[in-house]
Amino acid sequence: MTENSSRKTRILWAGKRRADIPSFVPNLEARGYKVTFVTTGKDAVLKLNRVKPDVMVVDAASMRTTGSRICKSVQAKGSSVPIILINCPDNLPTNEIVADVQLVLPFTIRKLENRIIPFRLVMAMKYLKPDRYIWIWIARSFDVMEKRNM
Repeated sequence: MTENSSRKTRILWAGKRRADIPSFVPNLEARGYKVTFVTTGKDAVLKLNRVKPDVMVVDAASMRTTGSRICKSVQAKGSSVPIILINCPDNLPTNEIVADVQLVLPFTIRKLENRIIPFRLVMAMKYLKPDRYIWIWIARSFDVMEKRNM
């Protein structure tokens, strides 16, 4: 995230801290994101209205679940917050995935951030009056992301 941004991206992170699963929360905070950490899906649903996150990350791998019920309960509450679901390769959901993005471990913090950036841009459009310069900035941001991933 850029240093000159006027508003930090708010992330609601649902997961547990485990030694065998990498924790991305400290890295996201170091990159300028405001992360609210909860340990259960029920707490995440309760915090949705208070925190008003831009993105929700469900770290199902750390909770040893598929994360399907958590994602469904968030959407059943009527929330339009984008959901990023993190799973282990051996514990993938068998039914329809209700998350916007699904990542399977192992991956890097850069890959996670590349999935957050488009949602951050969409949220920024809600607060800014779209004009020509903003669209140029968005186009350049996606161009930079594309070059980094090559």
